[in-house]
Amino acid sequence: MIAMRAEAREFIQALGLKQEEHVFDEKLPMRAYSGTVDRLSVVVVLNGVDKRFDVDDVATQPAVLATYIGVQKFNPDLIINAGTAGGFKRADYEIGDAVVSCDSVKFHDRRIPLKGFDAYGIGSYPCIDMPDLIEELSLKQGIISTGNSLDCTRTDLEMIEKNGAEIKEMEAAGIAWVAWILEKPFMAVKTISDFIDSHEPSEEQFVRNLSKATGNLSNTLVKIVDYLNVQGK
Repeated sequence: MIAMRAEAREFIQALGLKQEEHVFDEKLPMRAYSGTVDRLSVVVVLNGVDKRFDVDDVATQPAVLATYIGVQKFNPDLIINAGTAGGFKRADYEIGDAVVSCDSVKFHDRRIPLKGFDAYGIGSYPCIDMPDLIEELSLKQGIISTGNSLDCTRTDLEMIEKNGAEIKEMEAAGIAWVAWILEKPFMAVKTISDFIDSHEPSEEQFVRNLSKATGNLSNTLVKIVDYLNVQGK
């Protein structure tokens, strides 16, 4: 599950995936690309392009719909949400670092201060634990927190820190929610495109670092596919 075309392009090309037809209702913007890599069937589902605003359909709303339909159509053994994200410089992340989700994925902008609803708002949807993959590929791990804005307000930052998160992005918790409901294993792989704890606006960092972050995202995903192929033999 990938939100932006720029985040998916190199990976799709690297694996030679081809676009699937008739997966989604013709009125929906989502797109699917599939192929076989050794013994694995790999499907990339993109959120698509908003027909009103002509931009990638980012954030949780399209991600949830794309994931649900994708699971119904392809019945995957594993759901991976891949993309770029903001990280804390103080957590020793570097631009382009690949980080795998751990523990659970949480929301930081669903603040509902009512009994029971407060925990529901945060979500805390589980991620699978793959320590051997982390060690084999020398990847970093971190708790991911999801919100529907690129920037980070003071209140968002407080919630991210309360969540114990080191990564901020815009889709993972929505996708993890669908995976949890449908009882599918879930993990997220994010590459750092900007620093949360920087005085420079997130959007300026994101534009400048997008190419490096997406290039490393593709390289990491290819390595993960290779690793899963070896483990499946």
